[in-house]
This record gives sequence, C-alpha cells and structure tokens, in this order.
Amino acid sequence: MTVKSDIKRRINELRKLISKYDSHYYVLNKPLIDDYEYDLLYKELVLLEKQNPEFDSSLSPTKRVSEKNITGFKKFKHIPKMYSLENTYSDDELSAFHKRIKDVLKNNFSYSVEPKIDGAALSVIYRDSVFYKALTRGDGESGDDVTDNIKTIRELPLSLNKIIKGELIIRGEVFFTKKRFEKLSETYSFSNPRNSAAGTLKLLSPKEVSKRMLSILFHTVVTPIATTHIETLLELKTLGLPVVNQIAAAKTLEELIEIKNMFEIKRFSLPYETDGIVVKVNQLPLREKVGFTSKSPRWAFAYKYAPKKAITRLQSISFQVGRTGVITPVANLTPVELSGTVVKRATLHNFEEIDRLEIKK
Repeated sequence: MTVKSDIKRRINELRKLISKYDSHYYVLNKPLIDDYEYDLLYKELVLLEKQNPEFDSSLSPTKRVSEKNITGFKKFKHIPKMYSLENTYSDDELSAFHKRIKDVLKNNFSYSVEPKIDGAALSVIYRDSVFYKALTRGDGESGDDVTDNIKTIRELPLSLNKIIKGELIIRGEVFFTKKRFEKLSETYSFSNPRNSAAGTLKLLSPKEVSKRMLSILFHTVVTPIATTHIETLLELKTLGLPVVNQIAAAKTLEELIEIKNMFEIKRFSLPYETDGIVVKVNQLPLREKVGFTSKSPRWAFAYKYAPKKAITRLQSISFQVGRTGVITPVANLTPVELSGTVVKRATLHNFEEIDRLEIKK
C-alpha cells in the first residue's frame, strides 16, 4: 500500500467498519466480530493515522478520547429550556394527571410509558448529522459543556446514519449499568450509580472518564422528526442512536396503572437502575395544547416507586484512600438482596456520618 489514495481509502474503510462494529456491540448488543479481530482493525487504523496525519478527522473512532485534560467547563444556554418533571408516588395523583389531560384533549390521544432511568440528564446536539456538543442539565436554563467526556461513550455515534440538515437536539440519561457500577465499586467509593455518573461527567480527564465506561440512552427529541413520541424514538434508532427501548402505549387510566405495575416488576431485570416510569402524551402536536408550567411540561408526569429497604448486619468498617488522598470509611455488610442487586458494601461518606449514625464496635 504505497499510493496515498489507497491509504486514504483504507483509513475511511476502517473508520466505517469500526463505527459499524461499535454500533452492533454497544447499541444493538449483537457483536459481529470478536475482540481480537476488532483490536487488530483498531490498531491498524491508529498506525495509518499516525503515519498519515494529512488524513486526520475529528470523526475517527480513534479520536473519542482526548489526550488533553479539560481546563474547565464552560456554560451554554439550553435552547429550549430543559424542564424537570412533576412526580408522585401516588396512584391518586396519576389519576388526577390523567383527568387533567383528558379535560383538555378529550379522548383523541394516547400515552407513551417508559422506564425512568436513574441517571444524569444530558442534552446532545448534532449539526448536519455530526456530533457537536453535549451539555449537562444544570439549572435547566444553562448547562456545562461536557462534550469531550461524552465523546468517550462508545454507544454514541460521532456521525449519524442519515443526513439531517441543521441541528438535531436530543436529550437523555447518562448512567452506569448495574454490572459496571458493581465492578467500579470494587475500586471507587461510590455512593450510588446516579451520583457516580454525574460526578464522572465533571472529571477533568477524558481518559479517566473513558476507563469508567459510562452508558447513554436517549428519551426525548426537541427537533421534530416524527409526529408521535414512539415514532420519534424508532427514527432515532435508525440514525444509529441508543434509545430507551422498553416502551409501552396506553389510552386509559386502567392501562396506565397496569403498565406501571408491570414495569415495577420488570425493572429488576433491566441492565440499569430505574426509579419509576415516565408518562407522556404520545402525539407531539397535542402537547402544545396541554402546555407547560414554569418548571414542568403539563403533558408529562413521572411516577416514582417507593424506595426499597432491607435489614442487614454491619460486619466491619474499612477505609479506602482515593486518588486525591481523601480517606473514605466503607461499611462491609452481610450480603443482602436489594432491588435485584446483592449489596455487600456501602459508603459511609465521612467520619461525621459515622458519628451521626452512632456506629460503634
């Protein structure tokens, strides 16, 4: 391979292949090749790019992890605002929500129902089908630019499968899968998956973020690309984006409650933590009729499950030293099952917390 045009062709071929294999492995959960073959292709691409810097591209899968540390997080305004959801633990309030929707829309609507992922909210922007920017929720009006850290997530395509002119704004949750969080907890003193994901997003080292292996799923599209919410998620999937794929449709209050009960049982078999369900008016044009409050959309509602509790015995307290030298006390427990997970350890955060809980030998 001596001719530059042949080298360029091979580089482009490798980039497409690796992006395709990433999508099948991380998004579709259907690997096409084994890890050894993948590693050979990846190393070949790294070598060719190093030897031929004139063919450099920010969209290359080798550019996911920045070699440079982030010096800080700039704030950018959300357009439009990222609203929070009104929530409840009560079937009566879910019934009241249904009545409010029905009073406005009569019977000409349906709901989409999906798990409420217990993660960190994120807004992602693509420009002309190319990944452009990622912002944390922040205060809803503006968020921190965490683009370099989000690029490390392998499920996230750096370019879409189809050409979409202009901006595509989508929103979702960043999280650790249950298996990944359990593995990380052997090394880090993490309190829970959601706080750990949020904290990882704000690390100044993309390399460290990459090692922790965050995941992402999208559940909201700001830019209209279909007429219903469910159709919109299906369209995102065709673009190569990871979306919430556990979704159901309902028309009546009885169906809502039945689906809510179904998801409450099913959540233990999901690969991520979920603390409830999100109910939305499915027909996007009808949402404008229902409107917004200053804080929340009136056309969406979160039903949250009551937190699970379990009794166990404290066996001992050990101390974990973090990378910065901070010492964190950790409770070693008699293993107990909680929300489908066996819990053996729990952070005690600091010595003041030990005093507050009156933990004594």
